[in-house]
Amino acid sequence: MKSIRLYSLLVLLVAGIGLGSCSKFDKIVKSSDYELKYTKAKEYYNKENYLNALTLFEELIPVYKGTERAEEIYYYYAYCNYHMGDFGLAAYHFKMYTRNFPKSVHAEECAFLNANCYYLNSPKYSLDQEDTKTAIFELQDFVNNYPESSRLDSCNKIMDELRGKLERKAYEITKQYYFIEDWKAAIAESNNFLKDFQNSPRCEEIHLINLKSNILLARNSIDKKKGERLDNTIESYLKFLDLYPQSPDLKEADQIYGEAKKLKDELNSQKNDFKKTNAEPSTVTRDIRMFDEPTGNLYEAVAIIAKRANQISIEMKEELQGKLAEFSSHNDNLEEIFENREQIEISKHYEKLPKPTLIAVQEFIENKTYYRNPAKENN
Repeated sequence: MKSIRLYSLLVLLVAGIGLGSCSKFDKIVKSSDYELKYTKAKEYYNKENYLNALTLFEELIPVYKGTERAEEIYYYYAYCNYHMGDFGLAAYHFKMYTRNFPKSVHAEECAFLNANCYYLNSPKYSLDQEDTKTAIFELQDFVNNYPESSRLDSCNKIMDELRGKLERKAYEITKQYYFIEDWKAAIAESNNFLKDFQNSPRCEEIHLINLKSNILLARNSIDKKKGERLDNTIESYLKFLDLYPQSPDLKEADQIYGEAKKLKDELNSQKNDFKKTNAEPSTVTRDIRMFDEPTGNLYEAVAIIAKRANQISIEMKEELQGKLAEFSSHNDNLEEIFENREQIEISKHYEKLPKPTLIAVQEFIENKTYYRNPAKENN
């Protein structure tokens, strides 16, 4: 019972002291004695009561603006925000201090603290890195403005740490795009990584991801885009070979290069084959077993022929339009409008060619059609 009474008395005593101190601070806030507020603000600051100090310094800033005390008050005010952990606001006020008082003895210190606040606000690598980038910019600005500062070593260490964080984020993003099979994004991110972090120990791994993404994108591309993407694959391989001739992954890179060359040769051999075709100019009866034998599935064979026929149709159309454009006239001449003999002859030649479907059928029968079935390959 005695201990309960003692505990109650202690609670009341603490509450009384708290109310007394709050009442005392409220009186200072309501007072019109700015000299008292200035003295008490510094007193609260020295006792590490930064909230009360901040409240009083904030009121004093406009009062002493343009006076000798303005610099000191703003200096304490910025530090109050810093000590309270509001680094975003502290960075702003440290920056404003350097602008308003560039010749102050505290200008260099505040310039460094401005950058340091962004560093302290920088989150882990997986989150948005805007504060990290700003910190690097502000630290570099500090180094440029104060090249003789004793804080340069600290700046360089912090910048190395922050760049490491950006590098880790870029690395993880590149890997993520690769694993979700977004090849185009993986190529773009890996190119950015290799450009931004040229001295990173992760460059070899990222370069290999770039090479693998290029071949995977080329494999799954239509013929119109496949050629360019195979060229990019070969270019990526040559860079990898030049930079990492002793790489343990060189064998895998060589295999990718071999595949890219093979696909490129096959693509070139298919190009404009329709002009040398042995296809009949009109429809003929075929033995159905000729179609399902190569694939073991008639419907798969029909799908392959249909896709190849569409490719041939596009190639024929593009080539015809290109040749007709060579003989097009830009003169407003009635004779040219009604008759362009060269264009007529070219059109007649292409009309005599077998239809794209017949050419595709003949290529398939002669085993000249290149096709892949990823589902069968995976099994």
